Amino acid sequence: MRSKSGIAIVATLVILVLVGLLVFGTFYTTQIEQFVTRNDSTSTQANYIAQAGLQKYKTALFQNFRWAMGQSAVNANACENPLYMGIDWDRNGPGAMQSFDSQGRMVFTENIAGGQANVIIRRDANDRNYMTITSVGRFAGAQSSVRAVFNLANAGLLRYAVVAGSGSGQRAINGSANIRGGVFIEGDETDPMRQVFVGSGNMQVANSYDLSGSSLLSTRVTPTRANNLCASFRVRWGTIGIGGSAGLGSANTSQNPNNNLVDIKIGDPSLVPSHPNLALAYTTSGNSQLITNQSCAPFCAPFVGRYDISPSESPRFPRLDGPGNCGSNQTWRQCIIADARNVVFTRGSSLPALPAGATWNNSASCSAILNLTTISLDATTIDCRFNLNGRAAGGFYYAPNGTDGLLEVYGSVVMRGFNLRTIRSNNQARDILYRAYGYDQNGRAATILLQSFTSGQNRGGVLTLNGDVLPDGTAPFPQQALFLMAEGNANEVVSVDYAHQNMTVAAMIYSGKRFILSGSQATLAGMVLADSFCTNSNCNGGGSADIYYIDPGINLPGALAAVPGTRVAVFQILSYERF
Repeated sequence: MRSKSGIAIVATLVILVLVGLLVFGTFYTTQIEQFVTRNDSTSTQANYIAQAGLQKYKTALFQNFRWAMGQSAVNANACENPLYMGIDWDRNGPGAMQSFDSQGRMVFTENIAGGQANVIIRRDANDRNYMTITSVGRFAGAQSSVRAVFNLANAGLLRYAVVAGSGSGQRAINGSANIRGGVFIEGDETDPMRQVFVGSGNMQVANSYDLSGSSLLSTRVTPTRANNLCASFRVRWGTIGIGGSAGLGSANTSQNPNNNLVDIKIGDPSLVPSHPNLALAYTTSGNSQLITNQSCAPFCAPFVGRYDISPSESPRFPRLDGPGNCGSNQTWRQCIIADARNVVFTRGSSLPALPAGATWNNSASCSAILNLTTISLDATTIDCRFNLNGRAAGGFYYAPNGTDGLLEVYGSVVMRGFNLRTIRSNNQARDILYRAYGYDQNGRAATILLQSFTSGQNRGGVLTLNGDVLPDGTAPFPQQALFLMAEGNANEVVSVDYAHQNMTVAAMIYSGKRFILSGSQATLAGMVLADSFCTNSNCNGGGSADIYYIDPGINLPGALAAVPGTRVAVFQILSYERF
């Protein structure tokens, strides 16, 4: 009996040990699972905190970028990110700006949901439009990091060398011009598959220029050299064609690291829903090609794809009877007339009424041109200035000087029903030096607008340039800026024409219809806004010309400042990673 009871005791002990091991194993497993769960939870929470820190400063960065783009005194360079020198977080003005440290950083600490996020905003030393946000989240000993790279750019109308409209049923840009600067083509929403751009011959769209060796422009424009124009090529509605040796950008080299365009964006994403991210282009032989940037020929840009600006933000080609930027329900035309103090020179009429207190400087001289269809800047002096407070305040003045001439323009000058040409009586070129002043000599920017009559045979609105048009020696372009505008009329295909084979213009030009920049050595330094642009009179792809984008900065004529869409904030996420 004693032996049997001993066995029972041993068996009971074994069972108790086994049960204890099971209980302990269950408890230990539960503790491990709880620890893993707790670790996963804290890691997830740390990641949420890191994400929250990044999102907070991404939102603040975009809000400040949009605000800074609207500050004329801040955005002095249409190409450059206005936040590069510092950020005014409260948007109170430049006095409250936070600067980057010696390493190009801003460092912040945020307490979020019981944890902490350490956020660093870093500007890119090589590309001023790039900024990086790194956020490190910490919670209960766990850590998680996220990083995003952003491109902050201005896609407004004033950052392009050439801005083209719909082309009025024709190609918006055609020929073999060398364009140093960006290109924007709005196209026609009702005909979105039409080819709006054809580059032929040796046509190039480039991202830099050097005018230091130009005998005419090296002392007439500033800067004479630009290594990075932030040049983009954008087409909203339409396709493009590239043939011959033409190209958009070229491969970067050690000598010039900025040959690439910033981006190439062609065709609204709705055009080919199956390929919403690929740019739509054609070879000139008609072969369709959804382009990517693999060979850098003929498309050289780090970002190639479809048009990337939302419909609500997208700039539009400005038209005189379209929206203006000077008040509610005002057209651009009305804005310009208001900037001219409602002084409109009208063909066939008497001298216009002047602002209170103003008087004509030479009423007889000005009255003599009012019955002309075409005003020629040739051998006759024209004085249409009016004075205020003892000095010239508005209007214009022209005086011949041998084979050249001097043109003074004050504020916005509106001329209705006139054509204007620069020419000598024997049909030879006449070079014009201009002095541009704001109204009442406030600033150094001015406009001449040639409006057309709405009816009749000789409607006016056409500008013919037959010789150089350059700033005089008092200040280079765009420190003094002249904006030449020609509306065109229903009887003419062309509203602005270069009529000489070898001429140079430093100004901003608006052509409500076609702009012809013909001539083997024709040059424009400034920018062009034209419904269509061609390099020969037939608009058939021949001819050659050079366009250099000179950033107008903040010295804008009142007429150009009244254009909507001059600044459009583009905020692109280039990369996003968790590490």
